[in-house]
Amino acid sequence: MAAPVNLKDLTIDNITPNVHAINSQCGNLRLKYILERVVTHLHELATETRLSTDEWLTAIHFLTEVGQISSDVRQVSFVHNFILRIMTHGYT
Repeated sequence: MAAPVNLKDLTIDNITPNVHAINSQCGNLRLKYILERVVTHLHELATETRLSTDEWLTAIHFLTEVGQISSDVRQVSFVHNFILRIMTHGYT
């Protein structure tokens, strides 16, 4: 088991390093790298757009619903990945 992570009191200025510190415990190096990049980009997006709590909760609710209506036969998240143009970059 990994040693506990020393986190700072959470502020807008240290939220990204705190999340990176938590994710640093991941044993899968590739997943750890992907999580680092996703967190960095999401936090930058939230800052750049001045994302409100209500807007963030709407996005979380949307993603939760996508997961709930997906099944082995119906992959709704695949459609949303396509819409977000992830596939055009060669990531499928």
